Amino acid sequence: MAPRPRELSPERSARDPFGSEMRRCREEAGMSLESLAAVVIYEESISPGTLMEEKRLVRPRRRAYDLLRASALSPKETAKYIRAVMKALPS
Repeated sequence: MAPRPRELSPERSARDPFGSEMRRCREEAGMSLESLAAVVIYEESISPGTLMEEKRLVRPRRRAYDLLRASALSPKETAKYIRAVMKALPS
Protein backbone atom coordinates (compact mmCIF):
# COMPACT_ATOMS: atom_id res chain seq x y z
CA MET A 1 0.00 0.00 0.00
CA ALA A 2 1.36 3.43 -0.96
CA PRO A 3 1.98 5.94 1.84
CA ARG A 4 -0.64 8.62 2.28
CA PRO A 5 0.43 11.93 0.69
CA ARG A 6 1.50 14.64 3.12
CA GLU A 7 -1.11 17.32 3.61
CA LEU A 8 0.10 20.60 2.12
CA SER A 9 -0.70 23.88 3.83
CA PRO A 10 0.46 27.35 2.68
CA GLU A 11 0.32 28.49 6.31
CA ARG A 12 2.93 25.92 7.35
CA SER A 13 5.48 26.38 4.59
CA ALA A 14 6.18 28.70 1.68
CA ARG A 15 6.93 25.59 -0.41
CA ASP A 16 3.51 24.02 0.16
CA PRO A 17 1.68 26.13 -2.48
CA PHE A 18 4.24 25.00 -5.08
CA GLY A 19 3.95 21.39 -3.94
CA SER A 20 0.18 21.57 -3.98
CA GLU A 21 0.14 22.89 -7.54
CA MET A 22 2.69 20.30 -8.69
CA ARG A 23 0.60 17.52 -7.12
CA ARG A 24 -2.57 18.84 -8.77
CA CYS A 25 -0.92 18.96 -12.20
CA ARG A 26 0.71 15.55 -11.74
CA GLU A 27 -2.55 13.90 -10.69
CA GLU A 28 -4.45 15.66 -13.48
CA ALA A 29 -1.94 14.22 -15.95
CA GLY A 30 -2.35 10.76 -14.39
CA MET A 31 1.34 10.60 -13.45
CA SER A 32 2.93 8.86 -10.48
CA LEU A 33 5.72 10.56 -8.52
CA GLU A 34 8.16 8.13 -10.13
CA SER A 35 7.05 8.96 -13.68
CA LEU A 36 7.20 12.70 -12.94
CA ALA A 37 10.70 12.35 -11.46
CA ALA A 38 11.88 10.77 -14.70
CA VAL A 39 11.11 13.93 -16.68
CA VAL A 40 11.26 16.85 -14.21
CA ILE A 41 13.70 17.87 -11.50
CA TYR A 42 13.44 20.58 -8.83
CA GLU A 43 16.59 22.02 -7.27
CA GLU A 44 16.73 24.27 -4.24
CA SER A 45 19.58 26.57 -3.31
CA ILE A 46 20.03 29.89 -1.54
CA SER A 47 17.89 31.50 -4.21
CA PRO A 48 14.40 30.22 -4.99
CA GLY A 49 14.24 26.70 -6.41
CA THR A 50 14.42 25.89 -10.08
CA LEU A 51 12.10 23.54 -11.96
CA MET A 52 13.80 21.88 -14.93
CA GLU A 53 12.08 19.91 -17.66
CA GLU A 54 14.70 19.74 -20.42
CA LYS A 55 16.07 16.21 -20.79
CA ARG A 56 19.63 17.51 -21.21
CA LEU A 57 19.32 19.12 -17.74
CA VAL A 58 17.23 16.46 -16.00
CA ARG A 59 19.24 13.34 -16.91
CA PRO A 60 22.63 14.30 -15.40
CA ARG A 61 21.03 15.68 -12.25
CA ARG A 62 18.86 12.62 -11.80
CA ARG A 63 21.94 10.43 -12.19
CA ALA A 64 23.85 12.53 -9.64
CA TYR A 65 20.98 12.36 -7.14
CA ASP A 66 20.63 8.60 -7.69
CA LEU A 67 24.35 8.14 -6.96
CA LEU A 68 24.13 10.39 -3.90
CA ARG A 69 21.10 8.51 -2.58
CA ALA A 70 22.81 5.16 -3.20
CA SER A 71 25.87 6.20 -1.20
CA ALA A 72 23.92 7.83 1.66
CA LEU A 73 23.54 6.20 5.03
CA SER A 74 20.10 5.01 6.07
CA PRO A 75 18.21 7.38 8.40
CA LYS A 76 19.02 5.06 11.32
CA GLU A 77 22.72 4.92 10.42
CA THR A 78 22.78 8.71 9.89
CA ALA A 79 21.37 9.28 13.38
CA LYS A 80 23.93 6.86 14.83
CA TYR A 81 26.76 8.68 13.01
CA ILE A 82 25.57 12.12 14.17
CA ARG A 83 25.35 10.91 17.78
CA ALA A 84 28.91 9.54 17.55
CA VAL A 85 30.24 12.80 16.11
CA MET A 86 28.43 14.87 18.75
CA LYS A 87 29.78 12.61 21.51
CA ALA A 88 33.32 13.13 20.17
CA LEU A 89 33.03 16.92 20.24
CA PRO A 90 34.80 18.71 23.08
CA SER A 91 32.47 19.80 25.85
